Amino acid sequence: MPTTSPQKRSRVFRNSASPREFGNRLFEFQKAAVQLAARHVTKRGGVLVGDVVGLGKTLVGTAVAKILEEDCLLETLIICPKNLVKMWQEYVDEYRLVAKVLSISKVDKELPDLRRYRVVLIDESHNLRNREGKRYRAIQEYITEERKPMHSAICHALQQDLS
Repeated sequence: MPTTSPQKRSRVFRNSASPREFGNRLFEFQKAAVQLAARHVTKRGGVLVGDVVGLGKTLVGTAVAKILEEDCLLETLIICPKNLVKMWQEYVDEYRLVAKVLSISKVDKELPDLRRYRVVLIDESHNLRNREGKRYRAIQEYITEERKPMHSAICHALQQDLS
């Protein structure tokens, strides 16, 4: 996978708001969120997407991952609660995303031996509030290990999480 500076990556970045596979499935506010989130990832190395339930954060996260795949040749690791693995796998299949879906309950066992993904999407990241927990530490070590991969944290944050 090619590595480029954030400035160079942002020049590679597309002008359109959403990948072809999404057709007209995104509302205008979601297209704007995708564009902004993808820019933040390419310029700053990460982004947090939070909103109320039902506004399409999963679709936004999927679209951002697809843009990073198409424009920067990056594959995505999706970490989510066990009950959302099937849903995320369906999104990966539907949008032909090059990605691996991993249950958050398995991160402490599987991340140490897992190959490096340059994009890490974390769904329901509020489950990682305990910085002393095994899961938090496993993800932090995976993200910050030697190569310092570019990562994206997409979460379904409650409004109080943002205050």
